[in-house]
Amino acid sequence: MYALVESGSIRETFIKPKSMQIGDFKYAKNIFTLWTESELNAIGLYTVEKDNSNLKDSDYYTNASINYTFADNKVTSTYNSPTAKNLASLKTLKIEQINETTHYLLNKTDWYIVKSTEISSYTIPSSIINYRASVRVKANSMETQINNALDVDALAALYIYTDGIRPLGELPTE
Repeated sequence: MYALVESGSIRETFIKPKSMQIGDFKYAKNIFTLWTESELNAIGLYTVEKDNSNLKDSDYYTNASINYTFADNKVTSTYNSPTAKNLASLKTLKIEQINETTHYLLNKTDWYIVKSTEISSYTIPSSIINYRASVRVKANSMETQINNALDVDALAALYIYTDGIRPLGELPTE
């Protein structure tokens, strides 16, 4: 990303090189590849340096607009402070996702249950009974962890993997 600076103020920002007129001179877009950084700076063209320190995960935050500043011969883009999304809504969404995954996992073994109700002599394998129970127990545990999150950051932290493990854990697989 680039910025055109005139008289110490940012006149324009643009994503890719383009032809432009600066003062009385017209420049082709290839100056961005042919000229050095200092040559571009001399006519007021600067590469924008991104400061993402205020950029948050958009699943949990609404990121604010970007400010562009020119200081010390450098153009910087900085996000304004983000706003946390509604915690109750996020919790509901996360619990719905767990319930959907739980339904999918249990659905694969539902036929055992149906068969046992239709054929009285059929016995469901204990591994299937144990698996289905462990899926339900883990789903309930995950829901409790989500409901216990005190704020958006605590909820987000449940999903952050460290050394391949996340605090929320994973639903069992067969």
